[in-house]
Amino acid sequence: MGKPIKLNTAAKTWRSMVESNRALLLRKSGHDVAWWAEQGRAAGLADGAELQLRKGHVSLHSTRQKFAQITRANNSCVDVILRIDAPAEGLLEAVDVREGDSFARRIRLRAGVAIDDDVLAFMAQALHQNS
Repeated sequence: MGKPIKLNTAAKTWRSMVESNRALLLRKSGHDVAWWAEQGRAAGLADGAELQLRKGHVSLHSTRQKFAQITRANNSCVDVILRIDAPAEGLLEAVDVREGDSFARRIRLRAGVAIDDDVLAFMAQALHQNS
């Protein structure tokens, strides 16, 4: 039998990871979680969507399933990986995936470049298709 999990330690570890991710988001993007949440609400993404902080990424879930994932690509970019039925053109790039993986599109966001209406429209489309 394995060692019992110490809930106080696990909670502190989780809390410190969340705080670290919040600080990293602010440092890299210049905006805090509240600002990003407001952007999502303004774009209509908050209705029926839930954000889940993970160790290395943020997952966006509809009431049915995950429709997007935001992951650090490198020191100056993040990738918004989408489960979306849309052609890979313009901002929306194809991603090499394993067979059966439905997250086959991404949008690369570069530091210092504003998120435009096209990005938000793709995210709203992915939410709609997965709701």
